[in-house]
Amino acid sequence: MSKRKDGKNMFSRFNLSGLTEEFFGGKDACEKYQKHYRKDVLGLTDEDKENDLFRKTLRHYLQANGNLDAATMEEEWFGSVQADIFLSHSHRDETLIEAFAGWLHEKCGVFAFVDSSLWGYADDLLLEIDNDYCKNDGKNTYSYELRNISTSYVHMILNTALAKMIHQTECLIFVNTENSTIKENITDESKTLSPWIYSELALSKIIEPQEYNISNLKHSFILNESEERQIPIVLHAETEHLKILTTNHLINWATCIEQIRRDPEGNQIMGSASLFVLYMTMSKHNG
Repeated sequence: MSKRKDGKNMFSRFNLSGLTEEFFGGKDACEKYQKHYRKDVLGLTDEDKENDLFRKTLRHYLQANGNLDAATMEEEWFGSVQADIFLSHSHRDETLIEAFAGWLHEKCGVFAFVDSSLWGYADDLLLEIDNDYCKNDGKNTYSYELRNISTSYVHMILNTALAKMIHQTECLIFVNTENSTIKENITDESKTLSPWIYSELALSKIIEPQEYNISNLKHSFILNESEERQIPIVLHAETEHLKILTTNHLINWATCIEQIRRDPEGNQIMGSASLFVLYMTMSKHNG
């Protein structure tokens, strides 16, 4: 994929609820779309392990002089990704989101990159840094102060890359499930235990939507919250600025794309052109 030349492309932001296995037609269909994403979109075989794919790149971020090359890490992880859609979701919904990525690719011509392994293995990078620089002298224990510094550095690098990706994508969709937000009462504002989701939603509110440009055909990018263990700090999940997106909207979108593809001139519709159809179908049904 070629590098993006423009950096101000966000046009719309959505809050998607109701995405379950039933949306795809049940568990078997969900697994089919997930397999389509992993095999046909990512090109992974059953023997491939994303761990191995990403682990190869971790070590060389630790330079010979002992410094961590943050610029190289950010460039290799995010620099070549051209994105239409930024999907924000919980790591606990990873299987569902991979199926959604497959569905988007097959039904709507949108390529989705799920970076769960990449973000998940940030912990591996942290462990390498900690083993090399944060152990107490002569002991098999770590310095609390140095561990705080190493974690802050890596997370700030990733969060900065996250902000750039949100800024560069045309559309953000927050997949709102019981794993990503919590409500004690039905009238309560949405809250989340995930600092990554908190950051993504806050950034999506700060970044002002730009003028729509249908001429830029890009791909879609899925970012997920990757922590399995969480410190129970409740954060406000700001979703008030997001437009409501339902599974009915998705079905209408896919139906329109199917109709367009029947025309020989429209059978290659993808990316921004496909998203334009989503915006138009939503405007029609919400108008």
